[in-house]
Amino acid sequence: MNDHTFAILSFGESPFLERCIQSIKNQKLLDQVIICTSTPSPFIQQLAEKYDIQLSIKHDSSGISDDWNFALSQSKTKFVTLAHQDDIYHPDYLSRCSKHFERDFLILFTNYYDCDVEGKSSIGISNRIKSILMLSFLLTDRIKNPILKRGLIEFGNPIGCPGVIYNKSKLQDFEFSSHFTNNLDWYAWFEMTKIQGSFLYLSSRLFEHRIHEDSVTHRSLLGNIKEDEDLKMFSLFWGNKISKMIHHFYKKSYNTYKIK
Repeated sequence: MNDHTFAILSFGESPFLERCIQSIKNQKLLDQVIICTSTPSPFIQQLAEKYDIQLSIKHDSSGISDDWNFALSQSKTKFVTLAHQDDIYHPDYLSRCSKHFERDFLILFTNYYDCDVEGKSSIGISNRIKSILMLSFLLTDRIKNPILKRGLIEFGNPIGCPGVIYNKSKLQDFEFSSHFTNNLDWYAWFEMTKIQGSFLYLSSRLFEHRIHEDSVTHRSLLGNIKEDEDLKMFSLFWGNKISKMIHHFYKKSYNTYKIK
């Protein structure tokens, strides 16, 4: 195929990293795989060697956005999946997605399941809310109009970031913003509404997003970072007063992460 890279975003010593690697290596169709990290360690090095994966190290990282931008830059193919180290990709994720590579899109993304630390799959509250927000795709699998793309994300972020395939040939010099920690993906979609090109959605659940206490979302909730950044995003679309009303209901999805 020679046009897709799984860039595995690795940080620290995740107990789920090897399962993520295995799910990628078990793809029915596979091209390039790399591991990108700003926290090199014998743990990551040994897994890279065990599965014969190129390891790219980012020195002097300034944060998550820097790490994600580095992973994009290290991927030399046209299409890139920024694979999150805690998640599991179904064997036909890439083979199903690659059937659409000839179509025009900025990003291609799929539906997903939630899973817990033991790998048990479910469809949580947040997942269900995101499915409702996908109404833009009720009659089509692709939206190109800037207003429709904006409408997709103005009531929340329904796009499961680990399942996104980025079309680097269309995105050109795009970079993730350093102004967000938890919502750098949501803000990225907002920026992409200004770029000519489509959002392409596959409704099949082709990966499993793991929910656990050390995830970025969980830690962001503990420090109120997610609440602050969610409100900031809603304000981009609705202004302060209305955004607070929307955020009041959107916060119910936080129960998925078992934060009181």
